[in-house]
Formats: sequence, C-alpha cells, structure tokens
Amino acid sequence: MKKIIALFVFVLGISFSASAQVSASAQENTETIRTEAKEQVKTLQKYLGLNGKKTKEIYDVLIEKNALIINPTTAKRNITSNEVDTKLRELLSKEEYIKLLENKDLHTKLMN
Repeated sequence: MKKIIALFVFVLGISFSASAQVSASAQENTETIRTEAKEQVKTLQKYLGLNGKKTKEIYDVLIEKNALIINPTTAKRNITSNEVDTKLRELLSKEEYIKLLENKDLHTKLMN
C-alpha cells in the first residue's frame, strides 16, 4: 500500500512540474507574439504614417497571425498569409496598400 501511495505522489509531482513548464512556455510565446506584432506595426506605422485606430486594428491582425504561426504547417501558413493580406486590404486605404506593395521586403515580412 505504501508503494502505491508513493507512486501516486510521484506521478502527481511530475504532472505539476510539467504543467508549470508548459505554462512558462506559453507565457514566453505570448510575449514573443506581442513583441513581434509591436515591431511590425511600428515599422508599418513609420512607413505609411498610420493613425491610432488603424494601428490598433493592424496590431490585432498581426497578433492573430503570429499566434497561428507558432506551430506552422505549410497549409496553415498559406491560409494565414492570405487572411492577413485580405485584412490589410480592408484596413488600409488604396494608396496605403499600394505603397505597402511597393515595399516588397516589408510586405513579405508582414505576411510571413
């Protein structure tokens, strides 16, 4: 009986430590997602001269995109890139979107 209880306590201890590691990893991923989105929005804001409302909406789109790309598959990445491009078209004016397309490096960075 003592061995069963000891085994149960051991398994329980391992599950708690594994849960803590997953939680820490999730926090790191969240911070990475936010940091990358902030950098991308700042670059886009400087390049296009965006206002606060558009900047916030684009930030939300980029956070969503970065969250989906944490564990990328080719199909998921293609869908995400297409969705981001569609949302940027909706959020930006025609002139801003054309200017973004002219800067291929920035456009590619935002899509991937």
